[in-house]
Amino acid sequence: MSRKFLAPVVAAFVGGFVCTATPATASTSAHGVPGTNDLFAVACLSGSTCLAVGDNSNSEGVVVPATNGIPASPQQVPGTELQGVACPSATTCFAVGAGPSNEGALVPITNGVAGSAQAVSGTLVLDAVACSSATTCLAVGDSSSSAVALPIINGVPGSPQPLPIGDLYFGVACSSATTCVVVSDLGGNAHPQGVGAVVPVINGIPGAAHIMPGTDGFTLAGVACPSATTCQAVGFDYASKGSNPILKGVVVPIINGTPGTAQVINRNTLFGVACSSATTCLAVGANTSTGVMVPITHGLAGSPAVIPGTELLQGAACSSTTCLAVGENSSEGVVATLAMHSPPVYVALGDSYSSGEGNPPYLVGTNHHSDECHRSPLAYPFQAANDLGFYQGSFSFHACSGAVIQDFYRYNASNHERPQLYWLTRSSTVKLVSLTIGGNNIDFPWVMATCVFDPNCRLVWQHTVNHDIAHMSNASPHNPVSLAQLFKHIRQDAPQATILVVGYPRLFPEHPPSSCYTGLFGFYFVRPQMDWINSEGKKMDQALARAAHQAGVKYVNAYDAFQGHELCTRYPYLNRFILHGYVGSFHPNIAGHRALARLVESAY
Repeated sequence: MSRKFLAPVVAAFVGGFVCTATPATASTSAHGVPGTNDLFAVACLSGSTCLAVGDNSNSEGVVVPATNGIPASPQQVPGTELQGVACPSATTCFAVGAGPSNEGALVPITNGVAGSAQAVSGTLVLDAVACSSATTCLAVGDSSSSAVALPIINGVPGSPQPLPIGDLYFGVACSSATTCVVVSDLGGNAHPQGVGAVVPVINGIPGAAHIMPGTDGFTLAGVACPSATTCQAVGFDYASKGSNPILKGVVVPIINGTPGTAQVINRNTLFGVACSSATTCLAVGANTSTGVMVPITHGLAGSPAVIPGTELLQGAACSSTTCLAVGENSSEGVVATLAMHSPPVYVALGDSYSSGEGNPPYLVGTNHHSDECHRSPLAYPFQAANDLGFYQGSFSFHACSGAVIQDFYRYNASNHERPQLYWLTRSSTVKLVSLTIGGNNIDFPWVMATCVFDPNCRLVWQHTVNHDIAHMSNASPHNPVSLAQLFKHIRQDAPQATILVVGYPRLFPEHPPSSCYTGLFGFYFVRPQMDWINSEGKKMDQALARAAHQAGVKYVNAYDAFQGHELCTRYPYLNRFILHGYVGSFHPNIAGHRALARLVESAY
């Protein structure tokens, strides 16, 4: 189905539903384009020059050049209805759509001037196009029997290749010279209401369709790939319930071909997406009365903002500082310039006490043999980010189970993750940094594992633990595990941020009982063990506090955060020993992370 046939459906909703919330208004400049009816897609040849495509009131294709966001007069392309456009070079673009005789159309555009439309046999309509190089593009659309992908080499269409997806709506983007992704929907008996799907296309050959979890009932309509490993898909659900329409948009990150957590944007539909950097994108669509934009930072969607002077936005293209969106107002096509303002960012770093270890399910890509960072949406950084208003598009979560101080500086080979300090340099607007660190440097998980089985674990570990705490406390710039030097590096990389070094909570009551069930049948902690573990935890926290003071950052004292809810109590804020999945043992549970989140929120 072409894009133009869905616009009336959304327009019908505009007059039939009243939104109870008042969305923010974006700082934009919208210009109507006389002589056009709808604009469906836009691509840019440079930071100042773009081309939009659509149709006029006679359902005839138009090409609209725009310079610095100001649209010029439309050029008619007789015999076509244009739906998609891509620009592989600074002088050349290709528009696609429908042509005469029920065939898809390919229109070359050179130096802003549209050429003659070429009919594409074997297709009925082409909905979207993307280019992977100056000579290679990929269009997607319909044939009489299936959805198709159409390779275009040096402006010449190849043979259409069947796509194993639906034909309601399409988006396509290329992440490298050989790889593109197509998004749409997938129906069938297993998904009678449809479900979002992504199809990789390698060297022009489509692969198998992959279902996007959390997108039941949605059609994916747009996709952008800001890097070789990251794409961002958006879509919508325009179902009705009785006489009331239900508007919902969806945002889905795709990392290394694997879909991440779908985020539903209620009372909005999303049709297009574009990216200004590897971590910053912008989705466009509509609510019940106005075009909207939704910022997306590090794969997380922000709050929708309305675009005055627009009724529906369907496509977008971005430079590093500005995005251009196209769509329609009540009477004609519209071009809107959207300024990209970087929101304040919260970066959460550190070890398993920050990642949420022991609180599944974990975020996609962090619970796999190649990456077991075990980042949980139940972890205190997620809770604090949501409460403080960072979660909406400005939360960067990179804490990792098992992390040591060295992992802030080096590539984490066991989990295939970048140095944690790297994430502080990805935004100039980092306003909050939180972390827990040090526990793995003193082998505390192994200390606890030993103490479960050995009442004399103090004799085994005391010298090692005290030595390691003393080593981390050495503030020499030549010490690779210096806590003070680490915190100074964080301060240097995020000079405008509030930096919160979160201590570790006490594991056992201040005055522990004579024995305490470990969680493993037949095994108990005894009072001397518990007293010793508490004392070593306090030494670790004291070292963190001193180093934070030396570095000029803020220490958050969490030692008594679980008062009355330690291990051995009736309602502990910590997991006991976990036989199957030991790494989650003796870590904060959901209630524990809630307590830590309150500390972080108060400290910020």
